[in-house]
Amino acid sequence: MTVNMGTKTYEMSSKQAKAILETAKKLADCNIYGIEKGNIVIMLNKKYEDDMSLKKAVEEYKKKGFKVHWK
Repeated sequence: MTVNMGTKTYEMSSKQAKAILETAKKLADCNIYGIEKGNIVIMLNKKYEDDMSLKKAVEEYKKKGFKVHWK
């Protein structure tokens, strides 16, 4: 899998990518910490003020075909 973190791009196994997503999930609080499409994971740290704006942003990414990792 290809994992983008900021300006860096890494090639890794899907198991390693899932481990990174799990670590990010532990640190997440009202944010989208990653989006995924095909073999590409993009790590994000988009924070939202409230649950409504977070859920709206999640739906927008889903409409574009992404699997969204959020908490």
